Amino acid sequence: MKYSTLMTLILLAMQQAQAEEPITILEPLIFQGDDTDKNLNIALKERIETANTLGDAVKHMSGVQSSAFGPNSGAPVIRSLSGNRVGILENGQAINGMNAISGDINIPFDPLFTKSVTVHKGTNTVRYGGQAIGGYVDIDSGIISKMLEEKSANVDVVYKKGFNDFSGHGIRINVNNQENLSTNIQFSTQQISSYKIPGKSKATVCDTAIFSERGGIDSALASACQRDARIEQIFNKAHHQYLNKHVLEDIAQNPQHFYDYYDGLESAKYTDQAVLTRYVNGAYREFVNDPNPDYVPNTPKYVESQTNQDVTPNYQKKLGNSYARNENIAIGSTYFLDNGYIGISADYKTSDYGVPGFSMENKSFQSAYEDSLPVTVQIKQNRFAVDALFKDPLPLLIFGIKYVILCKYINYKFIYNFQQNLSL
Repeated sequence: MKYSTLMTLILLAMQQAQAEEPITILEPLIFQGDDTDKNLNIALKERIETANTLGDAVKHMSGVQSSAFGPNSGAPVIRSLSGNRVGILENGQAINGMNAISGDINIPFDPLFTKSVTVHKGTNTVRYGGQAIGGYVDIDSGIISKMLEEKSANVDVVYKKGFNDFSGHGIRINVNNQENLSTNIQFSTQQISSYKIPGKSKATVCDTAIFSERGGIDSALASACQRDARIEQIFNKAHHQYLNKHVLEDIAQNPQHFYDYYDGLESAKYTDQAVLTRYVNGAYREFVNDPNPDYVPNTPKYVESQTNQDVTPNYQKKLGNSYARNENIAIGSTYFLDNGYIGISADYKTSDYGVPGFSMENKSFQSAYEDSLPVTVQIKQNRFAVDALFKDPLPLLIFGIKYVILCKYINYKFIYNFQQNLSL
């Protein structure tokens, strides 16, 4: 009891001592978001003109790479994020397609007349959703003029010839009335027939190292070389002395019996016995077998056969199926207002290219591969866009509200008068 009273007094004293301590007011903490402009990088026309893919146009930026699936397909990778994590935009509109799912699908892109490419290296999910977790890439095609050009007419002609690189040509025309209307028309193509290389398209080890000296197959190397590599035990027709006359006659009369009764085995057609007795059609019958013309004494029954056949061709001095052709046709027109502009555009892009790593369909375990088809990717993109900007939208908003109120008032008066006429 004495201890309980003592502990109570100590606790009351401690509480009183703490209550008398002065209250300290901390300085307020202010958090401020980073300026988004710090994460923006812009690739200008001079850099873009030398690129073949969108990934090539931006891969020089810090933290940005190109995920190339062959020389004709490259998508931007922002800080190791790619696919559905990086938004791809053109003039502010998303163009993410199958390229976000598969690396061998190219992004339609016109490097000859693209004005600029903006890369945002930070998450932008609030604005563009889950497809911009790792950032976004916005292509400014310039097909819709944002300001009136200085000259009433301008023609831009591009011709590019490359060795082991794309050759391209195109024309872009701008006409305007120097007042309030501007129109852009453009056409461009890029193409390459194939990439030239020294020697063969497949490494020498594809011929020398697939079969191990200790036996077996290096399956990983065979897959990389796209070779049909097999080790099989083949029946040796020279092993047996005689032809099995009963089996040969049965197969001649009923060809399906070769697979139904004899499992498709060549060994069933041969025997070491000169005379065989078999039960046929309810009676025993004696078959005198003919000598095997291929017979060689003391030869093994099975011999080992190695198959190392190209599933995809081994080209000489060129990378197979590495062609590509891109084409772009676009037209855009802008009407300028005192406080902004309204623009419309129509854009058509095509891309047709081969995937070198899979220059033919991988149909393995065949005797011939002539029926295989080259693996190509064809892309078509049609875009129709409306782009408008109003620097002072309040008067238009007020006008719209007045217009809606007026329409409702007129509609109400019409219904009221109509009901009055019916009642009369």
